[in-house]
Order: sequence, then C-alpha cells, then structure tokens
Amino acid sequence: MNQHFEILKASTLLSHLDDKKLMVLAQVSRLCTVARGEAIWSHGSQVDFFGVIHKGFVQMVRTSPNGIETTIEVIGPRQCFGLLGTVDNEGCPLRAEAMTDVSFLRVPKAHFKAIFETSPVIKDVLMKKTINRLRSAHGLLSLLAGGRVEQRVAAILLTLAKSYGEEREEGIWLSIPITRQELAQMSGTTVETTIRTMSKWQKEGVVRTDDHHITLQDLDALERLVQA
Repeated sequence: MNQHFEILKASTLLSHLDDKKLMVLAQVSRLCTVARGEAIWSHGSQVDFFGVIHKGFVQMVRTSPNGIETTIEVIGPRQCFGLLGTVDNEGCPLRAEAMTDVSFLRVPKAHFKAIFETSPVIKDVLMKKTINRLRSAHGLLSLLAGGRVEQRVAAILLTLAKSYGEEREEGIWLSIPITRQELAQMSGTTVETTIRTMSKWQKEGVVRTDDHHITLQDLDALERLVQA
C-alpha cells in the first residue's frame, strides 16, 4: 500500500492531489508488470483503468488502414497513460505496448473520476498538460508528415531528449533504450533508412549508440537539421 501511495505521489500529474485522495486511489490500485513487446491494451479497447508508470517505458501506437504502425508517444516513469480516455469516456484510440519490461500502477477509472469531478486543481493541471502536449505534437506531426527522413529522425531524438535526456560529459544520454526498428516506427520510415541515417551520424560524431541507448553528441547539428 505504501508503495502504491509513493508511485502516485511521484506522478507528474497526480501529485497535485492531496494525500487523502491519493490514499483512496492507492487502496484500490494494483501494481502490474508487463514484458517488453506485450500489449497493455489494443486499439479501440474499452478498459476500466489507466496507468501510472513506475519503471520502464510504454509506447502508444497507431496502426493505419494499410497496416503501417507509427509510435505517437513514448511515456516513461512518473507519467500517466490512458488518462484522457478516463476523463472523456472514449475508447482507446491507440495501442499501448511495453517498449521495455514495465511496472505500472493500474488505477480504476471509476474511483479516479469521482475524485476528478470534485478537484478543480487536477482539472486545471490536466488541461494545461494536454495543451502543452498538443502544441508539441503539432510541430512534430508537421515534420513527420512533410519532412525529409533526416529531419524526422532528428526531431524524434530531440523530442525524446526533452523528456528522457540526461546530461553527461559526452552529450545528452537518452535513458530510454530504443532499437533501430522502434526509431524507424516513430519516424515513419524504414528500418534500413534509419540504420543508414544513424550510421552516417555516428561517423560524423552527431550521435553515439551503446547497448540500445543513444547519446546525442551534437545537439546543434540535430537542431539545424530540424530547422532546415
């Protein structure tokens, strides 16, 4: 129970609730583990919970009518996933899939909605966070729709760096482990093209890859590519 409370308390969104309300959610929530590659829910599913990530990363994936998969968002520790569907009572528009082994707190929608409806603070915070996410997504989607391959891959790396980048002596280290296939999926390109792009950048000293973790060694070069 204490662990459930601490996970909720550490959440970037739910931490705005008072301890009494967090304790109510902690009592009805349960900790779940999911293996890498396993779906937490599928597109169009009606689920009775949302998640707060304790450890690991979850990707939200959209599948086009012709079967092409695109990762729309990557969500990591202390962040919620599926929360907007809880508030608007709509089904899940995206598939939630574990990018790594994941530990998350499963929070029942019904209990959260009862608290949400009587909490102006959490409504305000959720609105602001949603607006910020939409603004970020708008710029990224514009690049993904019309940008060159290098622009798209650079934009994805810079977006990941904002949420999961750690400053190190050699550059910005992405704490999220990511394969070439996953990077291609996020960038809307092929694995082969992504491999060629990353190999070129490694030779130029723009990025470095060690055990699926990418280090951005030349942020200026990546930003110039995005703005070109």
